[in-house]
Amino acid sequence: TELLALWCATVRIEGFNEVSAHDWCVALYRLELEAWEHVDDETIASVVHKISGAAHKWYRAGGSWYKIFRLVDTDASDRLGFQEFFDIIRRPLPCLAVTEKQ
Repeated sequence: TELLALWCATVRIEGFNEVSAHDWCVALYRLELEAWEHVDDETIASVVHKISGAAHKWYRAGGSWYKIFRLVDTDASDRLGFQEFFDIIRRPLPCLAVTEKQ
């Protein structure tokens, strides 16, 4: 019931109780985010710092991840999905090769 309540609060229903494809995708994305563990700002800053450090180490691209994003935008959509982002971080070169221990 909590999931249904969250769903109803998230989805924008238009017209005859219909949901557009866009609103459906946005609602699913918001539900997915709600399921994530909440992390404090300090931890997020630490993770961003580690990713930026790896980008600088391998590509001299610290602070600007554009070069890395372009390398792994496998579907050439100019958008990066979660799996593509995860692959950038974990996979070996040409990606960043950041291990889980780091």
